[in-house]
Amino acid sequence: MISASLRNALLLSLAVFALSLGAWGQSCSNSILTGGYGFGALGTDASGNSVAISGLLTADGNGNLKGTQTESVNGTISTNVPISGTYSIGSNCNGSMAITPKGGTKQNYNVTVASQGGRFFTLETDTGSVLSLYGRSTEETTCATNASGTFGFTGSGSFVGTGNIAISGQITLDGAGHVSGIESSSIAGKINSNIPFTGTYSVNSNCTGKAAFKPTGGSTVHLSFELVRQMASMFFVETDANSIIAGWDRE
Repeated sequence: MISASLRNALLLSLAVFALSLGAWGQSCSNSILTGGYGFGALGTDASGNSVAISGLLTADGNGNLKGTQTESVNGTISTNVPISGTYSIGSNCNGSMAITPKGGTKQNYNVTVASQGGRFFTLETDTGSVLSLYGRSTEETTCATNASGTFGFTGSGSFVGTGNIAISGQITLDGAGHVSGIESSSIAGKINSNIPFTGTYSVNSNCTGKAAFKPTGGSTVHLSFELVRQMASMFFVETDANSIIAGWDRE
């Protein structure tokens, strides 16, 4: 005979599964992507360059988008690059997107929309590229310049001439321009555990911002970031020369 606890667990699992199906049972069109979205990307572009990106775009609900992004291409940093593009979303919530940075080449993506337009997932489809991009709604039109909170974070990428890097940790914004936290990293396989850091940050009303902090015994790290989910999460990219690092923070 099945136990009561097991039966309840099975019922709960079925309920969660049904809710998941309901979430994906949405019917979509271009209008499902409307408003501001932070986004991040990490991979290799069609020319074979290592790329890390974070940015903020606005979708108009009619298939057009615009915004800005900060990017590292093989360790060369470009900040606040204007972008423009188009998108087309079918009734099954799948479609296509094209994004063109000012002065750059158009990038084409397959896109899937989820969470009633709250998220989108893409894969670049240009030959030779190995790059995915994830977007999340800001869920508001403006952000408080004194934004605060404690976030867990993770990121990855590489340092030119050094090798691959992976990071995780915790960061706190105090609402008065000061940042503190603790970070662990693997740099080309060398592990650094629970390193404290302190620094400063600023937030713009359009939900973009910058941070600079120094880990104990290390060099100052500079970030560009975008707040999403009513300032409960953020995308970031490192803006120090020869870094190709992007990641995601969440409260």
